[in-house]
Amino acid sequence: MAEEVWTLRFFKHDRGPGAMVVEEPMDRDLVCFFNMVEIIEKLGYQKSDEMFFAQPGCYCRTSMTRIKGDSNVMDMLRENDSINKVDIHIFDRKVTSSSALEEDVVADATDNVEANKNRDLEEKGSEQLKNSDEDLWMD
Repeated sequence: MAEEVWTLRFFKHDRGPGAMVVEEPMDRDLVCFFNMVEIIEKLGYQKSDEMFFAQPGCYCRTSMTRIKGDSNVMDMLRENDSINKVDIHIFDRKVTSSSALEEDVVADATDNVEANKNRDLEEKGSEQLKNSDEDLWMD
């Protein structure tokens, strides 16, 4: 079977200036949690540090999913299957606490929910106004 090469882009969020993104080509069949941990250890991280993958084309915190094991890696591969490239964000646990990151994600998600509710209310109001105008013309 032919080799399917993927590009894994590791974003080093807490290492200061320089070398913020490292690209690693890897055969899809070799992409697994163990191999990803090996790569981040070579980049100066610990296996206890946190990895997240982002949804394709989206670079906000609410699009990130924590990678805790091979099931998350399989989800990551499935979500990025059409582009054969994945963005992996690494956070040093000592520098960035996961609870702070989770709080930010929850806050962003809450903001998104509120924004969607407001948009839905505005659309509903516009629709009701449009319907009332149509009622006027029908009389």
